[in-house]
Amino acid sequence: MTTRTAPSRRPSGFTLIELMVTIAVLAIFMAIAVPNFQDFRERAAVRGASEQFVALLAQARFESARRNQPVSVVVRQDGAAWCAGAVLGNATNCNCFLPDPTAAGYCALGQAPEQDSASSLSGVEQAVQGNKRTRLLAAPNFNGDGIVSFDPKLGMLNDAADAGVLVLRSPSDAFDYRLQLAITPAGRTWACVPAAARAVAGYRSCT
Repeated sequence: MTTRTAPSRRPSGFTLIELMVTIAVLAIFMAIAVPNFQDFRERAAVRGASEQFVALLAQARFESARRNQPVSVVVRQDGAAWCAGAVLGNATNCNCFLPDPTAAGYCALGQAPEQDSASSLSGVEQAVQGNKRTRLLAAPNFNGDGIVSFDPKLGMLNDAADAGVLVLRSPSDAFDYRLQLAITPAGRTWACVPAAARAVAGYRSCT
């Protein structure tokens, strides 16, 4: 009678060498993925801030025609924070850092980025967060009066001298994504990538 010997079984689980190899492979993947993800976030931040601003200008132009009254857009800065707001008429007191719609100077026809009156953050903090820390490198002074105003009949700027250019840059100095936004006398806004800046998908070079 033949006696069968049960086959030996390998202990379950990972050996130390297998664990070390797995960790090393994961570390390599992380080293590759993290910079790419950061690059994506920086690019998305400047694109998002640009789109918010362009949308606000389009909304202001539309509201001007709909209400048959001039609508003004103001760009404000507070340190690293910046925002834009729209208000009826040619008033210069629109403050896009105000989250309270009942406050004097509230930008009643729109803000970029939008403010939340229920938030515990200040208006400045909300602007930084809403723009994903995108920086405003240059902004037009709108012919010195601080506003750009749309004509309700023609959709153009009330004053052609208000036309100008502003430049947005990605949050980190490690990246150089920029978008240049031009407001034309015809009341239109277009964006492009300035010379020497890194390309942003969907936008052509300014040159």
